Amino acid sequence: MKKNIFVYLQMLYFLAYVLLGTGMYFLAKGMNMDMPFSNMSAIIATLSVSGISGYLAFFSLGGLGVREGMMYVLLKQFSGVRTALILPIAIRLLCIMVDLMLGIAGLFVGMNMAISPERRKADKGNDGKNKKLRD
Repeated sequence: MKKNIFVYLQMLYFLAYVLLGTGMYFLAKGMNMDMPFSNMSAIIATLSVSGISGYLAFFSLGGLGVREGMMYVLLKQFSGVRTALILPIAIRLLCIMVDLMLGIAGLFVGMNMAISPERRKADKGNDGKNKKLRD
């Protein structure tokens, strides 16, 4: 792998964890949990450590349970037990919903791209003249 591609990917992962950590902070605030803004970097670190531990857990499919357990252990050090128990589960549910929505969008895009080349050519070149090919 080229060095610049590796650095670019790491910057994207960092950006993803920063955005997810920010979302987790606002989710905690929206659920009326005590989470001071000064703990934002700790939340981002918790997400990254739990994500890496989920990737390394060979005994669990997709790190299910491992990430939440690691988040609980790390979150309870700077937040309440209630927050440390509820927040990882809420984040997992939100991530599952986002994955489902992206999967459905991917299916629609894939189905749209599966149009045969002949039909695509007929749609571009004829501008309604050749209606039989479109129907």
